Amino acid sequence: MVTLEVLNQKGQHIKNLFSGNLKPGYDQFVFDGTDSDGTSLPSGIYFIRMQADHFIETKKMILLK
Repeated sequence: MVTLEVLNQKGQHIKNLFSGNLKPGYDQFVFDGTDSDGTSLPSGIYFIRMQADHFIETKKMILLK
């Protein structure tokens, strides 16, 4: 089970990009710069968190418009 979500600088949930099962290998997901309601987000720093079983990794990203 894999979960991929976008968080703001305060660690608040912004959007769920994926939640489900994946096979081993490479996958690609697109973040369109909107929150879960479809509202456009301002430019700034956001975080992407991936969780798979007991593995959790968070990466920083910059949204530029």
